[in-house]
Amino acid sequence: MKRILLAILLIVALKQIQAQERQLFTPIPLEHFTTDLFDNVYAWSGSQLIQYDKEGKQLRQYSNPALGSITSVDVTYASKIMLFYQDAGVILLLDNQLSPIGDRINLMDNGWYTISLAAMIGTSELALYDPQNHTLILTDLQLNSPRITHCQLEENFEPFFMQSSREETIFMTDSTNGIYLFDILGTFQQRIALSHIHSASISGSEIVYLQNGKLQFYNRSLHGFREMDISDFNCTHFRIGSKNLYIQDENGLVYRIPIPARE
Repeated sequence: MKRILLAILLIVALKQIQAQERQLFTPIPLEHFTTDLFDNVYAWSGSQLIQYDKEGKQLRQYSNPALGSITSVDVTYASKIMLFYQDAGVILLLDNQLSPIGDRINLMDNGWYTISLAAMIGTSELALYDPQNHTLILTDLQLNSPRITHCQLEENFEPFFMQSSREETIFMTDSTNGIYLFDILGTFQQRIALSHIHSASISGSEIVYLQNGKLQFYNRSLHGFREMDISDFNCTHFRIGSKNLYIQDENGLVYRIPIPARE
């Protein structure tokens, strides 16, 4: 009985500490956002991208209305930020000042008309996913010598997010089937069978995903799990910086809390 009481008191205490440490990042809702390793936050809506520092101060903006709405932003490498415009079939690269690097990358020039996901691999290659043909395409920034892998691994394989780690492993997240890992040659390595995943990210050697109101941290090296209960946030999306978690609630508001220490 005493152990149960102590456990309840510990949970209550942890929630009180978490409530004290949470800070509202910006007073306005964000439609989409991601973070880099320096805790800068990048928010986008329509064609506009805004860069914030970790305190929520707006630093810079970028917009290219001629390309339509931004579909996704990859800041795995903050010196080469990738903007993907799905409807236009275009990728743009920006530096950390949000200034364009080089010319736009036109995916349709290679006949890739149905790309739904894009991510950087290192600073000189791209990973692209074509759901119509169920292919993972790995190519350089000039779209030369692409490596194409058929990856309809499950009958209902429908990944909604793709990212590469700094160790150059490619992760594709499917809300129903789990997280799929590929090497930089496009070879399938592993499936982490999960369901009801609403958001996912990579932090060092850990794969982090949102499931049933909890953040699950899976250490690929140690094959171990730890979790963080954030059910009181009504979280719909999250991202991880170097020291902070950024958690978005159902109203679009983003909160910043410290990353829990590894045990």
